[in-house]
Amino acid sequence: MMDNSQTVPKLTLQRRIESMDLVFMAAGRQECKPSDSSGPRTCSYHMLHFVLKGKVHFYLGGQHYIVNAGQCFYVPEGTNTFYYSDPTNPCIYAWMNFTGDDTVEIVRECGMSNVCPVIALPDVKPIWDFIGGLLHCYNPTPANDIAIRGFMHLIFATLMRNPNVSSIAQEARDSSSENDLIKRAVAYVQEHADETLSVQMIADALCISRGYLHQLFIKYLHTTPQQFVINSKVQKASVIVDQNQNADRADRRAVRISQSVLVLKGVRARTDAQPERIPSSLQQSGPSRHGITIPTLYCSL
Repeated sequence: MMDNSQTVPKLTLQRRIESMDLVFMAAGRQECKPSDSSGPRTCSYHMLHFVLKGKVHFYLGGQHYIVNAGQCFYVPEGTNTFYYSDPTNPCIYAWMNFTGDDTVEIVRECGMSNVCPVIALPDVKPIWDFIGGLLHCYNPTPANDIAIRGFMHLIFATLMRNPNVSSIAQEARDSSSENDLIKRAVAYVQEHADETLSVQMIADALCISRGYLHQLFIKYLHTTPQQFVINSKVQKASVIVDQNQNADRADRRAVRISQSVLVLKGVRARTDAQPERIPSSLQQSGPSRHGITIPTLYCSL
């Protein structure tokens, strides 16, 4: 307890912090029996599991991971997964489900991704306690809703402060992950090249920062995202012009063919017409041959 003689240092914090788009879905704790399993299944939300004791066998993307006590494993939204408690060393774990537009980037900052879904924690106990705090907020009140968001943010802050995150996050951004990101970025630009498109929109679509997007473009495409967008717009406009010119040529050719068909029909109509009957008054007898009179025919044109 501080006495009146002690001075209080002046401390201030000024920072504008935007609220993250992070939505809490569910949380829990579970003590599993040997070989207890979940899945195979595909979830419409993200999942984090924190193993307190025992061992978990975890399958994601065709890979088999063994998750030990003191580790966390991540299941991305929309992926097929299957995991089960070890038959001889059953597990105890806590879990949290969440979603939101910022989740992929937040999880990446925690050192996890679909290609690096398992990390080691210095101490899983604080997160176990935060999950316990979440479970006490079962009544749907405004105060509990704020408390739930607070506990969820504390969990992510603890993960981001993990001293192992820097190296693990770098692994998550390995060549395969980066190749996937740059392919998605290129596809997004090509799909929206005829629309208003900014670098921030591309970064938001991939759930990464503008700086990281810039690094990827320089590394793999040797150009900036801005220049790539401009080039894509010019290329798409050129394709549209070529298509219009080809369409015009096709239309003119179709008109010429139609005109030719009409001319041919007119010629055929005149050719197929029955000849006029020649009046008898126009028929004259021609010279005779061997006593046979050969009529002379006059055709009026």
